[in-house]
This record gives sequence, structure tokens and C-alpha cells, in this order.
Amino acid sequence: MQNKIVGYCSFIYHDLDQFNASISPMILERLASVSSVCLLNEKTKLESYERMKGFFLEEIINAGQQGNYHDLIMKAGLIGVDLSKPFYICVLDCRFQEDDLSKELEMQKEILSFLTAYGNEQKQNMLIGQRAKHLILLVTEDQVEKAGIQPWLSKMVDLLSSQFSSVKFYGGISSKVNNVSYAGDAYKEALTSVRVASKHQQIISFESLGVVGVLINEKNEQEVKKIAKACLGNLKLDDPKNIELLRTLYIFLVNGGNLEQTAADLALSISGLRYRVSKIESILQQELRNPMIHHQLLLSIQSLMMIGEIDIGIK
Repeated sequence: MQNKIVGYCSFIYHDLDQFNASISPMILERLASVSSVCLLNEKTKLESYERMKGFFLEEIINAGQQGNYHDLIMKAGLIGVDLSKPFYICVLDCRFQEDDLSKELEMQKEILSFLTAYGNEQKQNMLIGQRAKHLILLVTEDQVEKAGIQPWLSKMVDLLSSQFSSVKFYGGISSKVNNVSYAGDAYKEALTSVRVASKHQQIISFESLGVVGVLINEKNEQEVKKIAKACLGNLKLDDPKNIELLRTLYIFLVNGGNLEQTAADLALSISGLRYRVSKIESILQQELRNPMIHHQLLLSIQSLMMIGEIDIGIK
């Protein structure tokens, strides 16, 4: 089916006199044709149904607080999703090792198919959508209440990583939503969270971002950007040469100033790291060991990452 083997057929003859070298291939060819058409029909129906669910998820996210709350719940009920219950929105960031758009698109289809099959197998009726390299999942609380949303998504990421070894997966989780009218806000929370995820912490919940995550919203992004850039001073973000220094600074701050751990994460020698730290302190004209400076710089970089202003390649 579509140039892929999806099944096998064997003939077992109890009596060799029944074997006919000309008829058997004809039977096999006809059987293969009928089977592939039936399977393709079922596959097409399933893919169409999942695409429809994806479009519906887009409608939920875009509806906003002015959308018809009862209409959305009624539509969701028709596909077996109870949006009257609390739910979470998760964003999965897929990082591909090869920069090949056609391969990425094909891989995204396979990832979506895998998630759909997994959901059906586990009897979890979740909504799955896609935006750029992000996958969006809407999961009701009752489907994850035993394990909790973070362990549930962590298990999902582990399964995807084992199935698609050439792709790196990172997840962001919104806070719990009790009203479908706030689904758009929940999506933004999950998107904000996944921007801060890294190999050190692949799954980030919005609640774990603390007060910084709550303070950043569309109305104050420009103010946050202005304050954060002012804090970073002469370490200009628009200079490509400073990206590696920003990356070094961020990992150094996240590790609490631990030189050994930072050097290991950056694959640098201790002397090389000391040189970089000294250079950063010279540019900023600040002492990184000062707790107040340390805290302000870390929040500034995290804030810029959350609003998508910088990508320092920590994933």
C-alpha cells in the first residue's frame, strides 16, 4: 500500500496435487489488490477524521473568549471529547537533525500517525493539531489524572524519541483550563513553556516558570523586551558573535555558576570557560557571582526566550 508492505499472505497446500503454479500468483495478485484498496480506504477515512479533529482544535484555540462556549462543547461531544471537563494543552517542539523540508514534512506525517495510533490503542481521545514544527495536543484531565499531565507527556516524549531517533522532542504544558473559552490562552502558555525547554529539562510546565511566565503577556512584551535588553547591556542580541556568549552565560547561570558542570555541558575546558566568563563580565561590566546580578540576567534571558526574541540553541 503506497509502496509500503503492510501485510503478508501465505498459501498452505495439504495436497501437493492441488498446487497450480499459474493460478496461485493470480489469486495472490487479486487478493493483494483487494486488500490494499480496502486498507487504503480505511487509512484515508482515519486520516480525514484526524484532520477534521485538527481543524476543530484550531477553531477552539482561535475562538477566544467571544466564541460560543456551548457550541464548541456540543461539537466536541460529537467526536467523543468532553470539553466540559478540565483539560490541558501541550505543545511538542520537533527538532529535526537534517535541514531537509521534504523529509521533515514526511516525518511529521509519520509522527502524527504514530500519536493517533497510540491514542487509539490507549483509548485516549485527544485532539491533535499542527503549527509549523509544533504539534498541539488537547488532553482532558480525566485521561491523565492517575499519572498527572507532566509524567504523561514525558512518557509520550520517550515513546516518540524511541520511535523517531533522528528527531529531538521538547514539550510545554499549559496550566489546567476549566473553560474552553480560555483554550487560546492555554496554547500561548504551552508555547511559552516549550521555548525554555532544553536537553536538561525536556518537559516544562507553565506553572514551573513562576512569576515570570505569569507577568509576560501580549500587552507587555515590548516592555519586557526593553528591560531585558537593558539588563544585558552591551551584549547586543543582534550581533551573531554574541549568540555563543549568550548561550554560555545562560548555561552558566542555570548551573548556579558551577564551572565544572557548565564546562561539561558546553564541551569546553575549564580554562576556556573561565576565559569566556571573564569576557562576558568585561562586556557587561558586572560581577556574575553577585546573586542579584545573577538573578536579573537569568530572568532577562529566559524572558527573551519565552517571547521568542532569541534562540540560543540550547536544545
